[in-house]
Amino acid sequence: MRSAYIQGDFVYRIGVGAVCETLKKGLDELCGDIGRESVAGVFFGMPCYGERPAADEASEEIRLAIAPLPVYIENDVAAAYAGALALQSGIVILAGTGSMAWGRDRYGAMKRCGGWPEFFSDEGSGYWLGRRTLEIFCKQADGRLPGGKLYEIVRAHFALEEDIEIIVRLDEMGYTRKNIAALQLLLMDAAREGDESALWLYGEAARELALLAKGLRGNLELEPGSPLSYAGGLWGAGELILAPFKEAVSGLDMTFVEPALPPVLGAVLLAADRFDRAGLPGVKQGMLGQPDAKQR
Repeated sequence: MRSAYIQGDFVYRIGVGAVCETLKKGLDELCGDIGRESVAGVFFGMPCYGERPAADEASEEIRLAIAPLPVYIENDVAAAYAGALALQSGIVILAGTGSMAWGRDRYGAMKRCGGWPEFFSDEGSGYWLGRRTLEIFCKQADGRLPGGKLYEIVRAHFALEEDIEIIVRLDEMGYTRKNIAALQLLLMDAAREGDESALWLYGEAARELALLAKGLRGNLELEPGSPLSYAGGLWGAGELILAPFKEAVSGLDMTFVEPALPPVLGAVLLAADRFDRAGLPGVKQGMLGQPDAKQR
């Protein structure tokens, strides 16, 4: 038996009906001439799974759409963990639009920390940084903070003639999580040009992400020195976030490691672990042996 592996999201963007159709089409294309009878099982990484009743209800529709194939549904952050650590026990800090820590202990139990709604939490995430970027801009505009590169970069980005115009520009842009998180890129540009407030804010984000690691470490049965890694777009800021994060977790009895594989290949490993255990070592070895695996 061969295994097919699917990781997907967009349930809340395009609706569960469209997701089901996309999955069925993807399975047909993936299976090609071999047919679905060769598929051992499917993994689906679903945002908000296990957090809201609506997600669990949607998961049942997805199971029916893929039936009779067995489906393993889990929060999509599980795939980020599985890729970054190649299924080793340890902890992964996911920081993209949102933030969460996900780990697996030495007995195979998986737990999480963080991932609360952005209205009152989601600290250290791209959304959190995007919102704080706007806060710094307003403070620099008012003189509550010294003017810096961030002020200039935000003004240029929104083509502002007067600072107050940012209210209209943001109304036009829309206050979606994705749009606000994208403003973190302006913060990154400012930090790279030496804006002190921007650099400080990356340090704050790193310390918040370190708290996720520390909180989860206390709830997982892990061997001393177990790996700690990361996943998600925020880490694209490089040393701006990595350097203060490493410092913030330096006292934790864990070993910081670079991510082994991207989330999409982590989904493959989770599917193999559930439906094709005998073939898992070969699948893992094949992935880790590819020189471009991390970029996939």
